[in-house]
Amino acid sequence: MKKVLSRAALALWVSSVVGSAFATAYDPVPTDQQINATTKDVYLYLIGRRDAAGGTNKMVEGQHLGGINDILKDGGLIADGKLDYEVHGIADPSGVTRYPGFVGVRYDDKQKYSLAGEALAYNDRFETLEPALNKVLNDNLIELWNLYHPIVQLTASPRNPWNQSLGRLPDDPANQAIGRLVRSVPLTAGSADEIARAKFWTEMGIVADGLKQLSDAGVPVILRPFAEWNTGHDENGNGTKYWGEQQTSADFIALWNDVHDFYTGAGTPNVPPGGISVPNRDLHNLLFCWEVWALNRGGINAYIDETHGIAAYYPPGKVDIVGGSYYFKTGQDYIDGNGNFTFAQNDPDDAPIYEYLVSRDRPFIASQYGLNNKSPDPGHHDDTLAFMSYSSQISGPNPMAAAYYWDDPQQVERQGDAVECARFVSDNRVATADDLPYTTVAFVSEAVNDGYLREQNETSGTADFLDNTAGNLKAGDTGTSIEKQYKSIVSFNTYSLPDAKNVVSATLSLRRNTVVGTPFEDLGACQIDIKNGKFGTGVGAQALAVEDFSNTLAPASEVAVVAGGMPKPLSDGDWSDGFLNAKGVLQVNRTGNTQFRVYFDSDDDDDQSNDFINWYSGDAASASRPVLLVTYRN
Repeated sequence: MKKVLSRAALALWVSSVVGSAFATAYDPVPTDQQINATTKDVYLYLIGRRDAAGGTNKMVEGQHLGGINDILKDGGLIADGKLDYEVHGIADPSGVTRYPGFVGVRYDDKQKYSLAGEALAYNDRFETLEPALNKVLNDNLIELWNLYHPIVQLTASPRNPWNQSLGRLPDDPANQAIGRLVRSVPLTAGSADEIARAKFWTEMGIVADGLKQLSDAGVPVILRPFAEWNTGHDENGNGTKYWGEQQTSADFIALWNDVHDFYTGAGTPNVPPGGISVPNRDLHNLLFCWEVWALNRGGINAYIDETHGIAAYYPPGKVDIVGGSYYFKTGQDYIDGNGNFTFAQNDPDDAPIYEYLVSRDRPFIASQYGLNNKSPDPGHHDDTLAFMSYSSQISGPNPMAAAYYWDDPQQVERQGDAVECARFVSDNRVATADDLPYTTVAFVSEAVNDGYLREQNETSGTADFLDNTAGNLKAGDTGTSIEKQYKSIVSFNTYSLPDAKNVVSATLSLRRNTVVGTPFEDLGACQIDIKNGKFGTGVGAQALAVEDFSNTLAPASEVAVVAGGMPKPLSDGDWSDGFLNAKGVLQVNRTGNTQFRVYFDSDDDDDQSNDFINWYSGDAASASRPVLLVTYRN
């Protein structure tokens, strides 16, 4: 028989929140004391959902975009490995397309396709946590962050360290106690337990490397280190997630805290707190989501300790967001005779679990969500709208800040017809990407202050020629016997940015005029440096000067601020968008000009042939001038 929560545990939960009506305010400080400003903004925004829109809950509508199999299928890992975001757009009644304000991916999964895109036989599929594939997923998230600024969620877990072919599935529960993975626990060198722990932390490092790419790009992330941690076996021995098997609450909390400190570098910087050499990482773009499987556990025991309940597994001081996995199934009635949402007609555990989750001092989200789990029934969003309006006698109005639709059957646009989808995304309780608190402004370059510079000779590293009237920004090299380098300066007057606002992203867009030779193939990446102010010592406030060519930058954070350089535009007239990394974003000037220097990695290739690109400058026609898009938090 399926275990249920003890009645004593239910009574304890109820008594702890009765009459509170959210009397306990949300903690305004995230758990990472060094969290960056943009990630803290996301946290504060989620806190604000509880009282948003004149007292109605403004739930952020979200959508899982996929994982490794989504970028491997249909012909293999194609050049750009794109995930679909635009496909989730829904036209509201006015005809405006609205996109999810909450998106994410999953790193770890059972690989169904080869790198060539061939479907693998079921028995040939294998659990994967692959850095190269993580990077492709990250590239998608970085692009979406810079273009749409959705809240990002990442699901990533190590494979089972005792049997890595099982992923997050259990092996022999007696051999996989979580306590053996904690860094501070002494283990015999070379023992099976020590080997398993080394595997676990090695893969935690792979996940951390992926998070570092997102951190460098300025992307804030909601991280679920142990998604649905409370999953266990049913009466037939079927179950998932090895961390939900045979674990004590003390062991689970110890590992959770260890993972939190590993990512954030808590304690002594870069020194592991335990006896195993696993250096901490210094990632400050993370919000830690503690997620339980909260609804429709069906025949599977949710592994809830009958004496203490899931409350015993809550890591105080190390949780930023409380998450619940909520999948509404057809055939179960969540609406009472008055048209209101109710838990009463379903699993008796559902209501107390919900009450516990929403009574924490951290914002609550449905971190996995589905209208009708594994069902094509349209549903017409009634369950969701009713759940958003649910008001219990214990906790009061539902404070759900966001709902993240997990897989294809849960996609909003596949749950009903166009009219019903439009009704949902235009509801005043639903927030899409356009509703998030960001403003984007566009700055066009100043013709008088930009132009190109040419090196004095092949090895001088200084310039003796400039042109700020040609309509071109040259980057590359000349084709004489003494090859000289071209660099360009593009200048924007960004003084109108609000001083007190947090800039969350910036994108430099350049349009290709012409290309001579093969600069992108022969000279490496087209790099972008940034300067808060001006590079050189021109006579005017920002005037172009030959000194701009070789000005030494300090700090180094101003150098190469677009990861991988400006993408190569394929044809004349094509635009190239360079997303500034987190360090570059910090250099955007609010009191004057922001300047960029454009050049290739190699100063020349010694082939005595011209290899350069002409980008349009501020002297070009208005539709072709360089543009700087800056997005800031309202």
